[in-house]
Amino acid sequence: LVFVALILVWTFSVFISSIDVLNDPAVQFQLLAHTFVATLGVTACLVSLSWNERNFYTFMKVYLAACCIAATLGLVGFIGQVDLLLYDDRAKGLFDEPIAFGAFLLPGVFASLYMLNYRRGLIFPLITLVLCIVGVLLSFSRADIVSLAIVGPLYFIVLNRDRPKRAVAILVIGAFAVVALTGIALLSFPGFEQKLLSRATLAEPYDVGRGGR
Repeated sequence: LVFVALILVWTFSVFISSIDVLNDPAVQFQLLAHTFVATLGVTACLVSLSWNERNFYTFMKVYLAACCIAATLGLVGFIGQVDLLLYDDRAKGLFDEPIAFGAFLLPGVFASLYMLNYRRGLIFPLITLVLCIVGVLLSFSRADIVSLAIVGPLYFIVLNRDRPKRAVAILVIGAFAVVALTGIALLSFPGFEQKLLSRATLAEPYDVGRGGR
């Protein structure tokens, strides 16, 4: 119910902020698309109210499998420089843009952490966790990466609230692993440094001004 309320507030905010540009056909299309997505979210919330534990874990496994496929496509696209799977040299898989690609993988990170914490498997959720994190990073989406960097550790600490020292130690090791992978990418892929520096900014030109995000 809390999630339903958040979806409704978000949808209302989108419409209010778009009042002065409603004459733009592109804005009208985006509002329709956002409303459709919000409707799916509300429907999913209502359907899941009747789920039992088995249904919940089945859903997570299916979603993690989808995340593995999506992340693998993004990774293959980035390493092989496959234009179909890239957008501006950023991994996107078969999604329209990298931010949607990263947003799809974020729940996979949290679901993997949940399954690992409650010992609902080891190899599968661990592989999915690594693929999802790498996929989010290669999307170069600032919103997705910041969400991962803030919400990910907080969620992991909540899951391991009875073992805070262990949680912090694992997070530190994970941070070092991310830094090491970034270093390897800097040495292995020409243009990676330039892309990294270009995305390390608060706002791009398309984020500001009238019609900006």
